[in-house]
Amino acid sequence: MRNKIADANRTRIVNYRRTRTKNQKGNNSLKMQKESYEKDRKRYGWITVASIEEIGSGASISQRKGVREVLRLMGNHEVDGVYVTELDRLIRPENLRDLAEFYDAFVKHNIKLVTPNRIYDLNNCMDSFSFDIEGILNKYNRKSLLQHRGVDKKEVV
Repeated sequence: MRNKIADANRTRIVNYRRTRTKNQKGNNSLKMQKESYEKDRKRYGWITVASIEEIGSGASISQRKGVREVLRLMGNHEVDGVYVTELDRLIRPENLRDLAEFYDAFVKHNIKLVTPNRIYDLNNCMDSFSFDIEGILNKYNRKSLLQHRGVDKKEVV
């Protein structure tokens, strides 16, 4: 339901931003993620319920205070959408249980996942399929990055 998020000027959004390091540059810097959100927020007239920033790896949900807060807001029906600049800012799971936990929260509470280029309605078959595939790819991308850097998974916070 793209129109619910894009066209409604009373839509409640939580903006989640994450970088691996404080000094990360480019499109994934906290500054660029915030600017992207602010541009869309002004364009669509969204209400910002919360802006959450985290610095660190896309580790398990249990290790990410900001992600747990997003899930809390979703579970309490305080938001209509979760905005991230890219899906892997929110979900780069260590395991597929984390992906399933997010999926369940989005579906159960009818919350949209909003990016600058797409709005995912996980009650829609094609959006659900895309979310699953991108989440699985993000999991293996994370594993590959860790192996490339020679980092033991236990060292990553």
